[in-house]
Amino acid sequence: LGAIPTLAWPTPTWLYVTIEAVETFVEIHYLNHIQPLEEKNQFPELTRLLRHCCEEEVHHRDDAAERSGMLPGAQAKPFLVRVWFAIVAGGS
Repeated sequence: LGAIPTLAWPTPTWLYVTIEAVETFVEIHYLNHIQPLEEKNQFPELTRLLRHCCEEEVHHRDDAAERSGMLPGAQAKPFLVRVWFAIVAGGS
């Protein structure tokens, strides 16, 4: 999926939009694992590691959002970009 927007629109903006979309999906995926572990207070070392990895992905997401020149978050994006976010989430 990542190559499609960069081939269709040869500007780095779409590359960054794609990175932001992927990292948004990855953050949600991490949180779906972290939150139950924290609620049950299970495997604290694993939970800390997952939280650290999630924070790195969030940093990548925020960096890509800044580089795209658009406001962060899918809802603040133009319609076509929101559609792309949905396609990336569905394909991840």
